[in-house]
Amino acid sequence: MESKYEMLIERNFYQNPSMYLVTKITVIGEYNSKRLEDSIKEMERVHPIISYVLEEGDEGKVYFAKKEDIKITVKYFERKNQNDWLRITRDEEFIPLEFDKEPPLRFLIIHGEEEFDIVILGHHLLGDGKSFQYLMQDLLEVYCNKTQNLPIQETRCIRKTEDMPRESALPIEFVEAIQSVNTEWSSIRRQFTREEYEKLFNDYHEVHGLGLLVESYDKEKYPSLIRRCKEHGVTVNSALVTAFVAVLYKVKKEEQKATVAIDLRNQMKFETNRCIANYSSAISPLLQYDVKDTFWGNVKHIHKLLKEDLKNPSKTFTILQLFNQLDGSIFDPLYYAENGTYQGEILMKVAKLLGFENREQGFDISNLGVVNSNPNMGEYVIRDYVFFANPTTVYDFTVGVATLNEQLNLAICYKKNSITEETIREYTKGAIELLCS
Repeated sequence: MESKYEMLIERNFYQNPSMYLVTKITVIGEYNSKRLEDSIKEMERVHPIISYVLEEGDEGKVYFAKKEDIKITVKYFERKNQNDWLRITRDEEFIPLEFDKEPPLRFLIIHGEEEFDIVILGHHLLGDGKSFQYLMQDLLEVYCNKTQNLPIQETRCIRKTEDMPRESALPIEFVEAIQSVNTEWSSIRRQFTREEYEKLFNDYHEVHGLGLLVESYDKEKYPSLIRRCKEHGVTVNSALVTAFVAVLYKVKKEEQKATVAIDLRNQMKFETNRCIANYSSAISPLLQYDVKDTFWGNVKHIHKLLKEDLKNPSKTFTILQLFNQLDGSIFDPLYYAENGTYQGEILMKVAKLLGFENREQGFDISNLGVVNSNPNMGEYVIRDYVFFANPTTVYDFTVGVATLNEQLNLAICYKKNSITEETIREYTKGAIELLCS
């Protein structure tokens, strides 16, 4: 891999105070700290990018940079009960990364006598949810199955418009608007200090708070859910989206915006393999729940709407095209505007380009789908795969979904100062009840 290269797509995440992705697995079997440490070290060979730090240059540019004597942060905790990992993870999310001194991820090991939890707390600028899924799978392959010489996965980031489908190109008037904003920003560009970022980070978490909650879909009922989805010609993801639209409509009595994450690896114009990078995007349709129809009738309708958007590269790639062409440093003041550190007319122009609003009725959902791992690995058994997507800036909660061995887990991160844990539990249990109907 190159020793240094510039971020483009990833640059927008740099100063965002809420960008951690969480991937967790429970391993049943002997805990060997030395072998686990060696396995994490092996991941630096397999996925070289995880040992890179970030370096800020002129004109707000940020680079992944390889430096000597940099170690990945690994923290160890004693496991007293099965939910310790959730408390520890939440505490760790309140600690900002030192980008120039440590790679943008941490491993948290919560170990007991007969089983232990592995948590990967990773910044979104390093990779998307699928990336950390691959990292976790490779780590387990080395530790549990004692596999040697896994192939090296060199990161290949999106560098230019031609890396994406031709049909996804932005309209010329949109490109011209981006170029105009870039030109205006270049004359007033502001770079923020580490101290300013730490204040932004702390202010954000003090204002919003952070809650983490996990609810599991009854494993015994999972085959029935799959069967119902097949009967109606829909996906589990469409059913999940509809279920949360339904529970929100019951309270809000209005249409909801659902920001649905999409994995676009297979649509890139180059081989992505199993590398760690950002190939995810999202669509954000406004969805109406029809109380006169059945739940599954609504699922079929919403599935059709989602499918139409997902088949259209001009919609699925819009975010990546924007991030690729918009000066990445222009995102920084958007985050600082929230705590009053930065004000300027250009912010309104950027927000309009991005379609941003301060607060919206709706939710974010990111579904990793079925995690393709054998739950029996060597002398070990793996279970309870949990994925928390990063909290969004415009909604009160974000839903992360992952399924391993027919165990579907919903991981909700929410703004504690905007919505209560009780309300989140009601939403989640209401959604699960609909899926069981």
